[in-house]
Amino acid sequence: MDPVRIKYYGVMRLTRPTYLVLQSIALFLCAALMVVGLVAILLTGTVLPDLPAQEAGADFLTALLVSLFWIGLLALVAESIETYVMLRKFARAEAEQQAKLLVPNISVSAPSAPSSSAVQLPSDESRNTNIQL
Repeated sequence: MDPVRIKYYGVMRLTRPTYLVLQSIALFLCAALMVVGLVAILLTGTVLPDLPAQEAGADFLTALLVSLFWIGLLALVAESIETYVMLRKFARAEAEQQAKLLVPNISVSAPSAPSSSAVQLPSDESRNTNIQL
């Protein structure tokens, strides 16, 4: 049985383990952004950045570092929503693959034309169109 592959953003096809590796890298990057931003918040004592900064120089850098925490938090929320949706897609695709394996392939031939019947009557029998109750 081949592993299920899902198109990721319509660009590349990924298996579930490959997707989880990419998501763990994204989680690490979000956590790193949040740690850098949290350190800046703890050192400066400001929770929300003052953008645009009133003074040039160090205040702009401080505001940028404090913003990293909020950017990391926003990216973490977005990645968690995306992970939930993609894992649901993987589960749906795996269920479809299992269903295809369990159900035998039964091919029923369809009539060739709309006017022809699916069951051919023998030529010696005539059609009975009288309906009796």
